[in-house]
Amino acid sequence: MSRTVKIPVPDAGSVDAVPGWLDGPAGSAWLLVLAPGAGAPADSDLMGGLAAAISAAGVRVLRFDFPYQVRARAEGKRKPPDRPGVLTATWRAAIAYAGHRLRPAHLAVGGKSMGGRYATLVLADSAGGGEALARRVEACVLIGYPLHPPGKPDRERAGHLSAMRVPALFVSGTRDSLAGIEAMRRVVEPLSQARLHEIGEADHDFRVPKRSGRTRADVIAEIAAATGDFLGGL
Repeated sequence: MSRTVKIPVPDAGSVDAVPGWLDGPAGSAWLLVLAPGAGAPADSDLMGGLAAAISAAGVRVLRFDFPYQVRARAEGKRKPPDRPGVLTATWRAAIAYAGHRLRPAHLAVGGKSMGGRYATLVLADSAGGGEALARRVEACVLIGYPLHPPGKPDRERAGHLSAMRVPALFVSGTRDSLAGIEAMRRVVEPLSQARLHEIGEADHDFRVPKRSGRTRADVIAEIAAATGDFLGGL
């Protein structure tokens, strides 16, 4: 069962803390901090399923919301994502909380779609302390990395990835509309510390067609196994 926590975020405007959910035993060697995508909060079915499956694979998981998702809950309506500075400040606060309060033996970060993308931006930002964060964070797990905005495959969001200083696992569906699989292979291949795990016929939200003979639960289990193998091998 998940345990809820509050993560203080000093630079998030009207929200001074965001909720977090902890899954898995405190004695796990790895703690993976996961942020959600733009369209669903950290307690969505997908994020909850990923946390449960990954923790069952031996990795403790801390997932958290961004401030705009806190405001959306309070007002009962959808909100657009926060400006980039708030998203990165929230990520830094989550990493600080994980390191100082939870004190894992090994710390990894990542997330679904936008959440994972902003984890990479924080790690790659040497001017904003990315190098110091990289000394604390030892790996990155990116689930459905949004390689480009919807309908704009020419606007790739990959230029900063080579500046990360940690091993990274990219998990991508072969039918992801925000990351064509050939483009993902081309982007990941030259990254010396990165690997790509492909989920056959999965879309951006890791749904698969009935003809595949698999369920979304099967896909989540595959993502969890790939994550556990990746972190366990470091």
